[in-house]
Amino acid sequence: MLAYEMELFNLRKDINDIDKQIMGLLINRLEVVEKVGELKKKHNLNVLDQKREDAIYKKIENYYGKDTNETKFLSEIYNKIMEESKKKQQNLIKH
Repeated sequence: MLAYEMELFNLRKDINDIDKQIMGLLINRLEVVEKVGELKKKHNLNVLDQKREDAIYKKIENYYGKDTNETKFLSEIYNKIMEESKKKQQNLIKH
């Protein structure tokens, strides 16, 4: 194996390790989202908490700056995460 191939292999191994951590954290987050949904159902609260969502986007901006590539990237990811979280909670509340 050539030196660059070994380096590429090692870097991809690092990415795989990071991906495994991300996946685990996302599943943990989904479990907490379910608990939040149960609490919202019990207390007849709305699924959407716009202040909470706005605070998440603001936190991303505070960490990475406004209009940076990192902020755009993370905001898109969190948009999808929150969309799926709301779907999960809406399904919980319906049943």
